[in-house]
Amino acid sequence: KFKIVLENTNEKIQIDENTTVFLKIKKTVKTIYVNLKDNNTSRLVIHGKVPANINIFVTSELQEKKNYIIHDENSLTGCLTFLDANLENLNLTIENSQCEDSVNFIRTVGSINSIKVKNSSSDAIDMDFSNLKVKSVEVNNSLNDCLDLSFGEYFFEKIILDNCGDKAVSVGEKSKAVIGISEISNSRLAAATKDSSVSYFQTLFLNNVDLCFDNYKKKQEFDGGLTFLKNSVFEKCKDKMKFDANSKIEIY
Repeated sequence: KFKIVLENTNEKIQIDENTTVFLKIKKTVKTIYVNLKDNNTSRLVIHGKVPANINIFVTSELQEKKNYIIHDENSLTGCLTFLDANLENLNLTIENSQCEDSVNFIRTVGSINSIKVKNSSSDAIDMDFSNLKVKSVEVNNSLNDCLDLSFGEYFFEKIILDNCGDKAVSVGEKSKAVIGISEISNSRLAAATKDSSVSYFQTLFLNNVDLCFDNYKKKQEFDGGLTFLKNSVFEKCKDKMKFDANSKIEIY
């Protein structure tokens, strides 16, 4: 069912057998280079226990962005998908993605050192049904959301998000998100919390952002959104936030 592409001291990464990718592997430093040649067939899906402290670099050679496909035959939306994976100190870099998500974490647990995403045709980072602790996130130039979280618990030490086409951070569908330092620039909305989700923002730096926070109920089966802010963040954003009757924004 799977093709093993990296083995190092009894560690391995498993990739779906139908995935078409071109790999250059340096086993000694645990680094994988992935070049997606054809976005209609090339998707990287990683399962299971991922070697600790591994570096993964994903790039695409496609220049035409208007014809990217939404998902593959298995309804996976990421150019790179971690599916039922266990991570330890992952370092990930993705550039020029032309999928619905540059990277999608599904039912994945563990820790991430850094995620860097540049030039996404839609969402940059999507996390679903996962429990992840992340030290650093950097996203530059995403045509839709930069960081999209749902059905899980997520902890970030620092996020730097620039030029997000829609929401810099989206927290939805019974998720909990705790974010230490947020640096958000050139985006319509800094953070949306919705559909029975809770978010915590400790420190926030903004540049050219229309709205700080927007909390609401979007889907009928859920409640609204609840955001807790440090007092300094609340004072900075008190004239740039809104919430519906099902939602709240509070100081903690």
